[in-house]
Amino acid sequence: MRHSLAWRMEHGPEMKYAKDLEMCILENTTADRHWHANVTTMQTVGERLTLACDNDYWLPNSTAGHPVTEQHITCESSGNWSKAEICIVIATVSCTGGYRITNGTGNSDIVRHATCEATGRWNSTYTCEPKVCILENTTADRHWHANVTTMQTVGERLTLACDNDYWLPNSTAGHPVTEQHITCESSGNWSKAEICIVIATVSCTGGYRITNGTGNSDIVRHATCEATGRWNSTYTCEPK
Repeated sequence: MRHSLAWRMEHGPEMKYAKDLEMCILENTTADRHWHANVTTMQTVGERLTLACDNDYWLPNSTAGHPVTEQHITCESSGNWSKAEICIVIATVSCTGGYRITNGTGNSDIVRHATCEATGRWNSTYTCEPKVCILENTTADRHWHANVTTMQTVGERLTLACDNDYWLPNSTAGHPVTEQHITCESSGNWSKAEICIVIATVSCTGGYRITNGTGNSDIVRHATCEATGRWNSTYTCEPK
């Protein structure tokens, strides 16, 4: 082995080729690239070297929640290392609770990441805004309508009123319930809304009562029109 070697600079200050030994040498002048080698930095042609990013640095092909921190370079026949990517700082912006990325793609857009550029500035800036619940106008089969705007942010309530001659299922004979409230939840969805239904009231007057009912005081019943178009019950009256 020679005691003095002829070194040639290649591709920046950290790449050198020892011609006499046909080896690639990686110098320790890589601070601005934010990675380090995990084994000896002297390799012969064809061998690989693993480079690990410094703490809190990722490779550019990382995505939010999926950091990539290692890459491999190879000692090529030219005596140079194959190209190594620079490790960068990637900040993750994550909207929690009932929030989403401002001016994003919708309620599911809650995570973005920004890269710290060489200028020391972030390539993008993000903020969060409340998720929005939107009530589509495909509610004819539910027989209710909203009495105000159908777009609300998380936590807000919307009043739904039954169409004419429709009641809510918790109605009773003589006591129709025709309004309900739904809330915009943190998921960006509305809370469950009941379907308004047709309820017919059967009322026996004078000296009559419900046939086969519970007694003379049983004079009022109601029946619900089901999805099949049939009443769930039929009633008649008989003399008391």
